[in-house]
Amino acid sequence: MSGTGDGSPDWGRANPPDAPLADAGPSRGYPAPPSRQPASAAIPHYPGRIRESEKSFVVTWLLAWLLGGFGIDRFYLGKTFSAVLKLVTFGGLGIWWLVDLVLVLVGAQRDVHGNQLRGYERYRVLAWVVTVLVTVAGWALQPSDGAGRDLIEGAPAGGGVVSLVAGAVAGSLAR
Repeated sequence: MSGTGDGSPDWGRANPPDAPLADAGPSRGYPAPPSRQPASAAIPHYPGRIRESEKSFVVTWLLAWLLGGFGIDRFYLGKTFSAVLKLVTFGGLGIWWLVDLVLVLVGAQRDVHGNQLRGYERYRVLAWVVTVLVTVAGWALQPSDGAGRDLIEGAPAGGGVVSLVAGAVAGSLAR
Protein backbone atom coordinates (compact mmCIF):
# COMPACT_ATOMS: atom_id res chain seq x y z
CA MET A 1 0.00 0.00 0.00
CA SER A 2 1.53 3.31 -0.97
CA GLY A 3 1.29 6.37 1.19
CA THR A 4 0.54 10.00 0.44
CA GLY A 5 3.79 11.27 1.87
CA ASP A 6 2.22 12.44 5.12
CA GLY A 7 2.03 8.95 6.63
CA SER A 8 -1.63 8.32 5.75
CA PRO A 9 -2.47 5.52 3.32
CA ASP A 10 -3.55 6.33 -0.21
CA TRP A 11 -6.99 4.78 -0.66
CA GLY A 12 -7.10 5.32 -4.38
CA ARG A 13 -7.71 9.06 -4.25
CA ALA A 14 -8.04 10.77 -7.59
CA ASN A 15 -7.04 14.08 -6.04
CA PRO A 16 -3.67 14.77 -4.44
CA PRO A 17 -3.73 15.81 -0.74
CA ASP A 18 -3.27 19.46 -1.63
CA ALA A 19 -6.19 19.55 -4.10
CA PRO A 20 -8.79 22.25 -3.46
CA LEU A 21 -11.85 21.22 -1.45
CA ALA A 22 -14.10 22.16 -4.37
CA ASP A 23 -12.87 19.03 -6.18
CA ALA A 24 -14.09 16.80 -3.34
CA GLY A 25 -17.68 16.18 -2.38
CA PRO A 26 -20.77 14.38 -3.60
CA SER A 27 -20.40 15.67 -7.17
CA ARG A 28 -17.11 13.76 -7.47
CA GLY A 29 -18.48 10.59 -5.89
CA TYR A 30 -17.02 10.91 -2.43
CA PRO A 31 -18.37 12.47 0.76
CA ALA A 32 -17.37 16.01 1.62
CA PRO A 33 -14.58 16.39 4.16
CA PRO A 34 -15.82 16.32 7.79
CA SER A 35 -15.21 20.05 8.23
CA ARG A 36 -17.54 20.78 5.30
CA GLN A 37 -20.41 18.52 6.35
CA PRO A 38 -23.55 20.08 7.86
CA ALA A 39 -24.35 19.22 11.49
CA SER A 40 -27.26 17.01 10.38
CA ALA A 41 -24.78 14.78 8.53
CA ALA A 42 -22.80 14.01 11.70
CA ILE A 43 -24.74 10.75 12.10
CA PRO A 44 -24.41 8.59 9.00
CA HIS A 45 -27.71 7.77 7.39
CA TYR A 46 -28.24 4.62 5.42
CA PRO A 47 -31.41 4.20 3.34
CA GLY A 48 -33.89 1.93 5.10
CA ARG A 49 -32.18 2.36 8.46
CA ILE A 50 -33.72 4.48 11.23
CA ARG A 51 -31.39 6.90 13.00
CA GLU A 52 -31.35 6.67 16.78
CA SER A 53 -31.54 9.86 18.81
CA GLU A 54 -29.38 10.81 21.76
CA LYS A 55 -32.65 11.42 23.64
CA SER A 56 -33.85 8.52 25.78
CA PHE A 57 -37.20 6.78 25.24
CA VAL A 58 -37.56 6.05 28.98
CA VAL A 59 -36.95 9.68 29.97
CA THR A 60 -39.34 10.92 27.28
CA TRP A 61 -42.00 8.40 28.32
CA LEU A 62 -41.77 9.36 32.02
CA LEU A 63 -41.78 13.09 31.22
CA ALA A 64 -44.74 12.69 28.84
CA TRP A 65 -46.66 10.63 31.39
CA LEU A 66 -45.95 12.58 34.57
CA LEU A 67 -45.24 16.13 33.36
CA GLY A 68 -46.67 16.08 29.83
CA GLY A 69 -49.43 18.51 30.71
CA PHE A 70 -46.74 21.17 31.08
CA GLY A 71 -44.94 20.30 27.82
CA ILE A 72 -41.79 19.14 29.60
CA ASP A 73 -41.48 16.13 27.28
CA ARG A 74 -41.42 18.40 24.24
CA PHE A 75 -38.88 20.74 25.83
CA TYR A 76 -36.69 17.66 26.43
CA LEU A 77 -36.97 16.62 22.76
CA GLY A 78 -35.99 20.12 21.60
CA LYS A 79 -39.44 21.04 20.26
CA THR A 80 -39.55 24.43 21.98
CA PHE A 81 -42.39 26.08 20.05
CA SER A 82 -44.87 23.23 20.53
CA ALA A 83 -43.68 22.83 24.12
CA VAL A 84 -44.60 26.43 24.91
CA LEU A 85 -48.00 25.96 23.25
CA LYS A 86 -48.56 22.80 25.25
CA LEU A 87 -47.53 24.61 28.43
CA VAL A 88 -49.90 27.57 28.01
CA THR A 89 -52.83 25.28 27.08
CA PHE A 90 -52.14 22.90 29.98
CA GLY A 91 -51.50 20.02 27.64
CA GLY A 92 -54.36 20.97 25.35
CA LEU A 93 -56.67 20.55 28.37
CA GLY A 94 -55.43 16.98 28.71
CA ILE A 95 -56.04 15.91 25.12
CA TRP A 96 -52.56 16.83 23.86
CA TRP A 97 -51.05 15.15 26.92
CA LEU A 98 -52.84 11.88 26.12
CA VAL A 99 -51.98 12.05 22.41
CA ASP A 100 -48.28 12.64 23.18
CA LEU A 101 -48.23 9.77 25.68
CA VAL A 102 -49.65 7.41 23.06
CA LEU A 103 -47.20 8.74 20.44
CA VAL A 104 -44.30 7.97 22.78
CA LEU A 105 -45.60 4.49 23.63
CA VAL A 106 -46.12 3.45 20.00
CA GLY A 107 -42.71 4.81 18.95
CA ALA A 108 -44.03 7.59 16.73
CA GLN A 109 -42.59 10.43 18.84
CA ARG A 110 -39.26 11.65 17.44
CA ASP A 111 -36.69 14.19 18.56
CA VAL A 112 -36.36 17.59 16.90
CA HIS A 113 -34.19 16.06 14.13
CA GLY A 114 -36.71 13.30 13.35
CA ASN A 115 -34.65 10.50 14.91
CA GLN A 116 -36.17 7.57 16.82
CA LEU A 117 -35.70 7.74 20.59
CA ARG A 118 -32.81 5.71 22.01
CA GLY A 119 -33.93 2.54 23.79
CA TYR A 120 -37.41 2.29 22.29
CA GLU A 121 -37.02 -1.29 21.05
CA ARG A 122 -35.57 -2.40 24.40
CA TYR A 123 -38.06 -0.72 26.79
CA ARG A 124 -41.33 -0.38 24.85
CA VAL A 125 -43.00 -3.49 26.35
CA LEU A 126 -41.99 -2.48 29.88
CA ALA A 127 -43.37 1.04 29.33
CA TRP A 128 -46.70 -0.33 28.07
CA VAL A 129 -47.02 -2.80 30.97
CA VAL A 130 -46.19 -0.20 33.63
CA THR A 131 -48.52 2.39 32.09
CA VAL A 132 -51.43 -0.04 31.90
CA LEU A 133 -50.85 -1.52 35.38
CA VAL A 134 -50.59 1.86 37.10
CA THR A 135 -53.67 3.17 35.27
CA VAL A 136 -55.73 0.07 36.15
CA ALA A 137 -54.49 0.19 39.76
CA GLY A 138 -55.49 3.86 39.89
CA TRP A 139 -58.99 2.99 38.80
CA ALA A 140 -59.21 0.05 41.19
CA LEU A 141 -57.86 1.93 44.20
CA GLN A 142 -59.94 5.04 43.73
CA PRO A 143 -62.04 5.42 46.87
CA SER A 144 -65.76 5.82 46.33
CA ASP A 145 -68.88 5.74 48.47
CA GLY A 146 -70.21 2.61 46.77
CA ALA A 147 -72.62 4.56 44.58
CA GLY A 148 -69.98 5.39 42.01
CA ARG A 149 -69.15 8.82 43.44
CA ASP A 150 -65.52 9.70 44.18
CA LEU A 151 -64.73 10.55 47.78
CA ILE A 152 -61.71 12.69 46.95
CA GLU A 153 -62.62 16.13 45.68
CA GLY A 154 -60.66 17.08 42.58
CA ALA A 155 -59.57 13.52 41.78
CA PRO A 156 -60.32 12.71 38.16
CA ALA A 157 -63.08 10.18 37.71
CA GLY A 158 -61.74 6.99 36.22
CA GLY A 159 -58.19 6.85 37.48
CA GLY A 160 -54.73 7.72 36.40
CA VAL A 161 -51.54 8.43 38.32
CA VAL A 162 -53.25 11.10 40.43
CA SER A 163 -55.96 8.63 41.45
CA LEU A 164 -53.39 5.99 42.30
CA VAL A 165 -51.50 8.35 44.60
CA ALA A 166 -54.72 9.77 46.08
CA GLY A 167 -56.06 6.25 46.67
CA ALA A 168 -52.85 5.16 48.38
CA VAL A 169 -52.85 8.25 50.61
CA ALA A 170 -56.55 7.88 51.47
CA GLY A 171 -56.06 4.18 52.19
CA SER A 172 -53.14 4.81 54.53
CA LEU A 173 -55.02 7.59 56.35
CA ALA A 174 -58.05 5.36 56.87
CA ARG A 175 -56.01 2.72 58.75
